[in-house]
Amino acid sequence: MLLKIPKAYLQNLSKIKFYFSNFRITDWRAYLGLSLLPFLRKFPEIFINIALAKSFLINLTTMTCFLAFAFGINNCFDIETDIAEGNANKNPIAIGKISFKNALIVVLMIAVLGSTILAFYTLAWEVIFIYLLLLFLGGFYSAPPLRFKTRPFLDIISHGFFLGSLLYIYGCLIQGNDVMTAVRDPLVPLIFIYSIILNLRNHWEDYDFDLKANINTTATYLGYEKTQKAIIFLTQIHWVIMVTFCSIISFQIFVATLMLLFAANALLIFRLIKLEKWLRIVDMFTIVSYILLSLH
Repeated sequence: MLLKIPKAYLQNLSKIKFYFSNFRITDWRAYLGLSLLPFLRKFPEIFINIALAKSFLINLTTMTCFLAFAFGINNCFDIETDIAEGNANKNPIAIGKISFKNALIVVLMIAVLGSTILAFYTLAWEVIFIYLLLLFLGGFYSAPPLRFKTRPFLDIISHGFFLGSLLYIYGCLIQGNDVMTAVRDPLVPLIFIYSIILNLRNHWEDYDFDLKANINTTATYLGYEKTQKAIIFLTQIHWVIMVTFCSIISFQIFVATLMLLFAANALLIFRLIKLEKWLRIVDMFTIVSYILLSLH
C-alpha cells in the first residue's frame, strides 16, 4: 500500500520554488562577482591552498545569503510598486504565491544563516562588522522606517556601498588582508562610483512611473534631463579615474583602458548608437577593465 502524503504538505512543498524566486538570483549574479574579484588573481591557488579555498567558499556562501536577503526584502516592501509598474511576475508575494509574513521570515532567516556561517569561520571584528553593515544597508535600503531608496541622494550613496565597494572590501578582508590594504585598493572607489551609476540608471529608466506615483528618488529630484546628464558625467568621471589608476599601475592596462575609453566616447559623440545601448557597451568595457586590474 502506497504511503498517502497529506495534500497540505504537498502544497507547502510546492511553494519552495516561489521562495527561491523571491530571492531574484538572476538579478544579483554580477554583484556576487564583485565580491569574488579579489580572488581572481589567486584563483589557481584555490585548488591547492586549503585556507584560500575555505575563504573563497565562505565568501561565496555568505555573499549568496546577503544578496538573497537584500533582493528578497526588496520584494517584501515593493509589492505595490511592482504591481503598479507591471513587474508583479518578478515578485511572488505580489501575485499571491507566498505571503508577506512568510517571505519576510525566510529572508530574515537567510540573513541570520549568513551571519552564523561567518561567525563560525572567523571572529575578526572587521570582517563581521562589514557583513553586518552590508545587512543593515541592504535591509533598510528597502525596509521602513529608513527606506533609503525613497530618499534622494541617500538612495544612490547607500547603493554605492552595499551593492558596490563594500562587496569588494569584504572579499579582500575575508582572505586575511588588513583594512587599510583593502580600502586603498583602486577598485574600491571605482566600484563605488559605478554602483551609483547603475542605481541612477535604474531610477532614470523608472522615471515616469516614479514621478506619477510620487516616489522620491534622486532621479525625480533632479529631473529626467539632468539625471541623464548626471549618468553620462559620472560615467566619464569613472573612466578618467580608472585610466589614471591604470597609468600608475601598469602601462599595458593603461593603454587597454584608454583605447576602450576612446572607443566608447566615439560611439557617444558621433551618436552611432542610442544612449541605452552605449551604456550596455560601457558595462562590458568596465567588466573587462575590472578583470584586468584584478589580475595585475
